[in-house]
Amino acid sequence: DADGCGDGREVASINADNTVNSTDLREIAIAFGPSTTTRYIADFDMDKNGNINSTDLQFAAAHFGPCP
Repeated sequence: DADGCGDGREVASINADNTVNSTDLREIAIAFGPSTTTRYIADFDMDKNGNINSTDLQFAAAHFGPCP
């Protein structure tokens, strides 16, 4: 999309500030659980498997930091 920020980091930046930090990781952790729970947020399910879990947190953590 030509904005200079890698798509992985854009996806992992939950609050859309193009920086993945503890705020984003905290929000993902709060939403932990299957899609049947009220706290499930589809955008936080990085691998779209219907469950927010450690895999989703690991994806976000792997993109930790600001866009260049």
